[in-house]
Amino acid sequence: MWPVFLSVLYTMTQLLVPFIAGVIFRRAGGIVEQELRSFSRLIVNVTLPIFFFVRVARADLSEVGTFAIMPIAALIHVTMAVGLSFLLARLFQPKSLEVRSATAAVGSFGNTGYLPLSVQELIPFTMPLLAEAVGPTQPSLYIGIYVLIHAPIMWSLGNYLVTGRGTKLGWQAFVPTPVIGIGLGLIASLTGLGELSETSRGIWHHTFQGLDTISRLTVPLVLITLGGVIGGLQLPGRERRSAALRMALVAAIVRLGIMPAAFWLVATQTRILSGMGAAVLWVIFLEFHTPTANNISVMATRAARNQNEIALTLVVSYLAYLVLFPLYLTAFLLWQGYRAV
Repeated sequence: MWPVFLSVLYTMTQLLVPFIAGVIFRRAGGIVEQELRSFSRLIVNVTLPIFFFVRVARADLSEVGTFAIMPIAALIHVTMAVGLSFLLARLFQPKSLEVRSATAAVGSFGNTGYLPLSVQELIPFTMPLLAEAVGPTQPSLYIGIYVLIHAPIMWSLGNYLVTGRGTKLGWQAFVPTPVIGIGLGLIASLTGLGELSETSRGIWHHTFQGLDTISRLTVPLVLITLGGVIGGLQLPGRERRSAALRMALVAAIVRLGIMPAAFWLVATQTRILSGMGAAVLWVIFLEFHTPTANNISVMATRAARNQNEIALTLVVSYLAYLVLFPLYLTAFLLWQGYRAV
């Protein structure tokens, strides 16, 4: 057990260092709001599409048929989280409909993109046996498909719950730039360009290697940006702290209590996930163990509604994730038999 747990702690340390650096830089004034927005645009529009393109171009398409599982898993996950969050929000926030709706939102939607991708990118350095089992490319593709289902629901239903009004979704909500990267990567894989990048030494090989180098900026940029977002949050005053703590409790219970419990119940007591492959099981595990999505805070800030309460919820949710996820990951590795990593 201890070798596995130490490997997990090493992985979490690699997550924590850039994340905490982002928090410190933001609190010290080294990162301002405009810079965070620039970082976010750079990630979403440049590094993340390149990240997906490079990895999907190298994907083994003989296994891509299992990608259909991910939309089903995403829909089941969101439906369960929304239902549970509404139920608990009604119990914990009976007085204010506005706060109750925001409470439902923070429990319903998790960080299904950045954190799973970050963990997936770090495992080859700390857990090589797991990395070998799940493969270098399939998990990234599955995470991208998962986000493709999750994002439109979050930006429609989640935005309505937080702001109290609907929003007209543009094409970016349904075909975000990372999905374009996935599509181009699939074309490259189907046409043999991905394989050619490995076997040739021509201009395409060097271009591909350059894109691969750029893609490796994604995880540190993501973690620094997440830290900057958390570091810039303004917590509620004493008069609203009680409602904020109840909101944070609902988010923690749903996202890091009930949803992980649902994963473990299905995975260990049924055969539903058996035979789906190591990469599918790994990604579903990651997606069912995520804190509240930081985009919920973006929605609240734009609408100037409950932003301080949601800020406290994010802080509590991420702290709980940093404490609980290493335990969940250790249990997953031991369950799967990765005793020497």
